[in-house]
Amino acid sequence: MLAWTTRVRRRANGDNTMVMRFAERRGFQPSFLQITFCMCFCCCLGVALATMLLALELFLGSSGEDPVKTTTRGGDTSYQEVATWTGVGGGGNERWVMTSRATSLPCPGFQEQPSPAAYYCANGAASRAPLSSLRNKSLLDPVKRQTKTHVGATPAQCYAPNGVPVARPLWATSLLQLLLSDGAYDAVTSLLHQNRWYLLIGWVSDRFMPPQKPGRRANGDPMFSQTRGKNASYYLETYGSMWHAKVEVGKWRFHFQLVHRNAIAVCVRERIHLYKYYCLSDSNVDALPIHVCACRHCVIPTDDSQHKIPTTFYGRLPLRKESLLVEISKLAPSHLFLGNRAPHTPLHEEEDACIDAFSAPWLINTSVVASFPYEGRHNDLDGLLKIQSDQSGFVTVVVFNIFWRDHLHNFVYSFTRKAKMRNLIVATTDDAALSLCLSFRLPCLNAHIFAEPDNEEKTVGNATSRRRGFTRKVTEEFSWVKPRLAIAILRRGYTFMLADLDITWNRSPMPYLQLSDLDFLHQCDNKSPLSINSGLYMVRPNERILRYFQDTMSFRTDESSDQNAMRLFMKYDHIHGVSHRCLPRWEFNMKCNYKVERSRRLENGLETFLWNPYPVNETPKWVAMHATCLSGAKDKIRYFKTIKAWFLDELDAKTGTTSSPKFFCVLLPPSLDATAPTKRILHGVVGTTTHSDAYKEMTPNPAYLRKRH
Repeated sequence: MLAWTTRVRRRANGDNTMVMRFAERRGFQPSFLQITFCMCFCCCLGVALATMLLALELFLGSSGEDPVKTTTRGGDTSYQEVATWTGVGGGGNERWVMTSRATSLPCPGFQEQPSPAAYYCANGAASRAPLSSLRNKSLLDPVKRQTKTHVGATPAQCYAPNGVPVARPLWATSLLQLLLSDGAYDAVTSLLHQNRWYLLIGWVSDRFMPPQKPGRRANGDPMFSQTRGKNASYYLETYGSMWHAKVEVGKWRFHFQLVHRNAIAVCVRERIHLYKYYCLSDSNVDALPIHVCACRHCVIPTDDSQHKIPTTFYGRLPLRKESLLVEISKLAPSHLFLGNRAPHTPLHEEEDACIDAFSAPWLINTSVVASFPYEGRHNDLDGLLKIQSDQSGFVTVVVFNIFWRDHLHNFVYSFTRKAKMRNLIVATTDDAALSLCLSFRLPCLNAHIFAEPDNEEKTVGNATSRRRGFTRKVTEEFSWVKPRLAIAILRRGYTFMLADLDITWNRSPMPYLQLSDLDFLHQCDNKSPLSINSGLYMVRPNERILRYFQDTMSFRTDESSDQNAMRLFMKYDHIHGVSHRCLPRWEFNMKCNYKVERSRRLENGLETFLWNPYPVNETPKWVAMHATCLSGAKDKIRYFKTIKAWFLDELDAKTGTTSSPKFFCVLLPPSLDATAPTKRILHGVVGTTTHSDAYKEMTPNPAYLRKRH
């Protein structure tokens, strides 16, 4: 580089002797522009290499095996951990003991009070959940940490979560010997039994996927990358490891660590099947619960020889019942399912011609109905559940923000009028949505504590955000309101259905629910039972489904949607034991059902597909229609109107418009009047539905009936 600089300087001063001699020897004469280009190229290359080396050093800086390493975690948890290398044991197995000095958060589980500690728990994300122990002292006493106990080579025995003996994984004996020799076995077992936020998990990080590029969220912002690569130290620091050991099994190098329970998300993100074992070295110690995800396409060898195992190990092991992170209330009607629901009584002809007050309460002023039973309870989830659930303890929940006001009207009207259902709760996550919902006189729930707040200052005109504190229209964070609500309702023992507002109803779903004894019924995006659509599902309360939802909360809200997490945990997590099935495809219909596979084509820069024709002139036989494969509230309304499934038009035809209202009759709630049917009907009522400003633009679009669109 210095030589090139000298030549350029001499050339600029008119001294071309050295350059000419060089050119004569090479047979060409480089120009000044060529020399300048080469210099710039070399400089840029040097800067790029230096940047890459610096990034590599920062990325791998924590992987060095320093004797003592201290890292301080940020945030309100005030977490500090020290990893101390204790040397190399027999067989080359390296060991670390992690000690923690943490500020304990009063958080036994997923709480719902609006406090900082409760927010960490209700969120469940690794960066926010309480990384703290129930004990303020170290996992191991400093004296014991220096003292190694000689243990024999007694082979371990492992059991499945149901207590049935299984073939012993080859890592089991080595792992238990490490714990016993370090004197950490009792401490680890005690911590796992006391603190529900910790678990012992092992994986082979060498088999992890390379770091993925950050994706894009629904609103276009960068999404947190899911995978982190093969750097095992990253996971130790992220999930607050308190003990760590390496176990060599053939060509596999297992990392076992005592970490925060959200570390199960690492296995699921890597698409590696997660299993749980209970292992012990002899009958005098408690079985140690161990989570393991080995590798993607391999089988870890096991030792089936049982001749060295004491005979007392044979048979089913009486395992200690582990406490759940979230307990189901014993006072809730969890023993009831859908079989006790009374059949619907057909209405008289005159009653059927009137508008049920529950199907459009926004039309009913206080002079007609002074108060609905649920009004005034928007801050009382328990009270709403008790009022809105039927005799079987079943309730339906939707999540609403102001962008979906027209869909909310259509959902409520079709749900009550067509599906003959009233057990609805409308959850709102911000003040604007709550105020609008209350003005509609609907059974509203103030669910702001279940939402991820948007703290960014943005303009009011932005379609995806409002001022600070408003939950955005379409974000991955907003989708996580649903599983948090699911946990809150399940812990109270209620069976519930969660639905998106882009669904219109034609018949009651109850017959399909009454015939099922499964834990989880859901819509599927295709024929695979694992293609879960989080926009419509029904669950019954038990420990299995509660564990499933709290496990999905181990994902960071800024790295994935709830639907993706539900699919991954249903496929790769083999611990929760949830039984599930797709809802009947054509009864619980969706637009995606009509898409022809492998028919994608670009036309004028737009992505189009072939579609099977929708029978628009036939009477619909479906129970519900979900406007999937469409983006935006306006297009979904246009599609519903095109296939004659927008039942709000039926209501508008009865009530008229704001400029030309009509008189109509109202069917009053039976609890507010006499039992005689004639006294429940009130004639001469006037009221109209207030639509969004752009509602007139949402007209039927014939393009949705074309073969390709």
